[in-house]
Amino acid sequence: MSVSSETARRTSLGGYGLPTLVLLVVANMIGSGLYTTSGFSLGALGSARWVLIVWGVGGAIALMGAVAYGALARRLPLSGGEYLFLSRLVHPMVGFTAGWISLVAGFTGPLAAASLVVGTYAIGVGEGADGTVRTVATVVLMVCGAIQLTTLGIGAWTHNLAVMAKLALLVSLLVTPLWLEPAGGWQSGYLSDVVGEIQPGPVPLVLAMLGALVWVLLSYSGFNAAVYLAGQAEHPRRNVPLAM
Repeated sequence: MSVSSETARRTSLGGYGLPTLVLLVVANMIGSGLYTTSGFSLGALGSARWVLIVWGVGGAIALMGAVAYGALARRLPLSGGEYLFLSRLVHPMVGFTAGWISLVAGFTGPLAAASLVVGTYAIGVGEGADGTVRTVATVVLMVCGAIQLTTLGIGAWTHNLAVMAKLALLVSLLVTPLWLEPAGGWQSGYLSDVVGEIQPGPVPLVLAMLGALVWVLLSYSGFNAAVYLAGQAEHPRRNVPLAM
């Protein structure tokens, strides 16, 4: 089926709108990496300023990636992401390899890890808890999969509500310390007390920044999430690039 005929068929059936695509990108980017990688980076760099610089560099790289993916999505407004782009524009074998890497390392692994986190928080840790945690994780995966197998509308609304709840929780985490303590009182001197004054030389600092950048880029890797659903999106040539 050609791209034009597939786009026409999808438009007649309806699909994911721009808000859902935006929230899909948000959901993939605001994950565990946001809360954990800065601690590793601060331990390696010894300065919150350098951590912010590394996050800025990672954000610039992600922004350039979003522009590139947006251009590809305008040319091929179909689902598949890297598999589609590499298969059509480079070679089918390259796309096949990228597809398997995405399936095993890009999606299956993180889904399993996230489900285990849910099970751990729900059950807790302790002797004999591992089996129950795995059971809860399996049930969570099955329920989420069943929701997505119903209709586009139910899947989209369930996802959107979950992401909005996540954003509300994040805002509360940012606002609560400012509300509970006087401005500046809760943060005075804490970072310097924990990390200390580290003055690395130019080469160690560069290597530490490159190492921290790996964690940051892994956290930013969800910027391209919208391209995987381009085949089910409304007006994908416009909305997919805008969402990213």
